[in-house]
Formats: sequence, structure tokens, C-alpha cells
Amino acid sequence: MFCKNCGKEIEDGAAFCNNCGTAVGNESSAETSGKVNLAGGQNSSSIKEVFVRGFKCAGNGKYYAFCYYVPFIVFILGLYLWQYTALGPILALLGFIFALVVKKIFKQSLLYDETQEAFIYNAHSHLSFTVKKLNVSDIKSVRIRYVKVGFGSAKFSLNDPGKYHVICLDAVDSNNSIKVWFPKKGNAEEFIPTINYALQKSGKQIQIDCKEDLMKGYDFEMENQNS
Repeated sequence: MFCKNCGKEIEDGAAFCNNCGTAVGNESSAETSGKVNLAGGQNSSSIKEVFVRGFKCAGNGKYYAFCYYVPFIVFILGLYLWQYTALGPILALLGFIFALVVKKIFKQSLLYDETQEAFIYNAHSHLSFTVKKLNVSDIKSVRIRYVKVGFGSAKFSLNDPGKYHVICLDAVDSNNSIKVWFPKKGNAEEFIPTINYALQKSGKQIQIDCKEDLMKGYDFEMENQNS
């Protein structure tokens, strides 16, 4: 079981998280509904949705473009129009504010819909081009990788430079695959119980392939092409 506040693993029966002190028993009704019975009949805490924490953005080029390029263009346009019209300063201010808050408004997440037996990326987004759905029956492998995105690769892949844990739900049709990039340590692991439950419920004989060795972004892309 993992702490819902910091993502650290909690010993069974513990009342509080040893890392951040969050009470384990104070779960809302929505969180309680995330508890599922596994095949062995033993109760296990399964998080049905996990949000990507932190301000770094990676893994969704269209999302990234919306979060960065649109406010940047608005800001530059505002600066240009500043000398011609009173609308210029307003546009520049709006572009600046939008750049600061947009990631909070459109938070990335990975959701497991048990009714549909499907994983949904960015389920709460009002931007249809940032939402992606993958049926569990179409998954051929599940990988968790630790990837370093450098400044050079960041420019072309539309990712923030940094280190990420990446959940890869590889589909039979690679165009339907889902990859979620987590910049915060421990964030990706919060969703592992849900993945295991979803695979078990659907009867998929798939083991999660998890590697903690840091790999370069180029090597990760090459692995994706061969997976």
C-alpha cells in the first residue's frame, strides 16, 4: 500500500505514513471505493487514478504545445502590439498568467475504468486531443522505465529536460499505446496495484517489466520501436 499524499510505501496495518505523517484511515468515500478484492480473496488497496505531480511536462506533445506555445505566442504578440494599442499589455499579461496556471488547470492523469476495463489518459481533460483510451484486452506488455531527457532531445520531443519514471502500456497497435511520464519520485509506483488488478481481472498473463537503471531518451525511443 502506498501513501496517497507522498507516494511512499506503507506497511500493512500502519495508521500513519512514516514519511509524511498522513493518516491512512482517513479516506474519503471515493478513495474507499478504490479497494478491490484480488483473486486470493485478500483485500488490497488499488488506486483507480493517479495524477502526475510536478510542473514538468513530458510524453504528450500536443498537451505540451498547448501549455507552452500558445501562452508564449500570446505573450510575444502582446509585447509586439504594446506600441500600437492598449490591447498589447493585456495580451502580454494574459499570456504570462496562462503560462503559470495552465498546468494546474489541465493536470495529466492515468485512470482505470473498471466498467469499461480500459485505461484512460487525461480522463478529465476538456481538450479531446489530449485524451487517450486503451482497452486492457489490447495491451501486450507493461513497462516501467527510468528515463533521462536531455536538453537536445527535449527540444525535438517536446519534453522538459529531466529524469522521469515512465509507465508504458504497450498496445498491439503501437498507435494506441499509452506512455505516462512522472517527474516526481514514487508517483508512478502509486498506480502499480491498479495495473496488476486490471491485468488479473481481464485474465491477461502479463508481468510488469520494471527497470530502475537510468536510460537515455534515445535508448528509450529505440526500445519503444522494438516493443
